[in-house]
Amino acid sequence: MAFQELVEQSRNEIAHDWREAVGEIMGVATETVEEPLLLNSVPLVLDEILSSIESDDGQIDIERICRATCHNREQKRERFDIREILREYQILRVCIFRYLHTHVSQFAGRNGGDIATIRHRIGQAMDQAVRESINAFAENHTGQLRHHSRTDNLTGLYNHRTFYTRLDEELARASRYANSLSIGLIDLDNFKFVNDT
Repeated sequence: MAFQELVEQSRNEIAHDWREAVGEIMGVATETVEEPLLLNSVPLVLDEILSSIESDDGQIDIERICRATCHNREQKRERFDIREILREYQILRVCIFRYLHTHVSQFAGRNGGDIATIRHRIGQAMDQAVRESINAFAENHTGQLRHHSRTDNLTGLYNHRTFYTRLDEELARASRYANSLSIGLIDLDNFKFVNDT
């Protein structure tokens, strides 16, 4: 069997086992599992990790994994849960190593070396994938928190904290360059009605 066929077969079996294991952890049937956070990225993660077996340097494309992991997360911001990501990666690690143990003869003797070397490379690749994915999610979450701290939830406009921060910056700039500074205030009649509705 060609190596790429082996990777594809392995990927499909591991992804299936992983989905079932996630379902068992959640205590529900596989068909009714709420979409795991890593669902879209698992095939790509597995392709990169399993392909690293054949490579001399054992490097994986972390950027591709992160793009896949973060794919389509804009609609799922409220589901950000670092514990869930860690749990899903841990389950994936177990599924990969269980599969390798069962199919050791297919992987041993590849350009990547003996099975101990392969396990070491895959362990490193998984650690990198976990680290980079968590960093990407944390960065995204931090950006969300920053946005919420600067804007009004109702209108989406900048809040008073942002106003005073920007005012301080502009006062300092005007003072530094000896420029004049103007502030415009607008009073909208009946705006409470707009706010309330």
